[in-house]
Amino acid sequence: MLNRFFLVFCFFAVIVCQAQDAESSVTEPTEFIEGQDYLVLEPVAEEVPPLILVFWYGSESSYQVLHALSQWPQAESVTLWPAVFRESWRPLARLAMVAQELKLSNEQQLSIFEQVILSPQDWQRERQTELLVQLHGEQEAVETALRDSELPKRLKVIQKQLLKYPISHVPTIIFKGRYIINANQAQTAARLLQILEHISQQSSQSENEVGEASASEQHAPVETQ
Repeated sequence: MLNRFFLVFCFFAVIVCQAQDAESSVTEPTEFIEGQDYLVLEPVAEEVPPLILVFWYGSESSYQVLHALSQWPQAESVTLWPAVFRESWRPLARLAMVAQELKLSNEQQLSIFEQVILSPQDWQRERQTELLVQLHGEQEAVETALRDSELPKRLKVIQKQLLKYPISHVPTIIFKGRYIINANQAQTAARLLQILEHISQQSSQSENEVGEASASEQHAPVETQ
């Protein structure tokens, strides 16, 4: 038993160290190429949260990325969208929807990742309830959230929204509804944050230029005949 706990400790210590390396290396100047390191799409018609992590609780890479994002100064709030790329992912996607309903913190979300990664099988209703009560503290609130008849509909809405993006891997970042960074492009959590920092600066610069151009047009003199 002690050996098991020691191995568990070592496993997550390595993952956390990798995520911390991500935070420390964000400021390193690096050139990134649109189409190769990230994708730029036409904005979707529907308004979406500014920073979305598409994930699955059983993904160690998703765990690393969320841990890194939680320490990134610009990431005031990360919205988690559970993916159902396989039917076997659906129970954990439902767990993610309940966790959002309960407004669990990123730290609590990371705890769910840890439990799932260590023991990925049989995450049905009873086991979900036990973990959520442990994290949230109020059994009645947890059971109410689990019984929510609208939950499957909200999950279905997210899956429909994901179909509008060229996403087939987790983790994937959707930034401002039009920038996509997937796991293959990012390669590591550290590099993903560097790319995110790059496109964040580019996006802010573009928005400023558009704002200045609009202001110039408004103040331009009008010619009269």
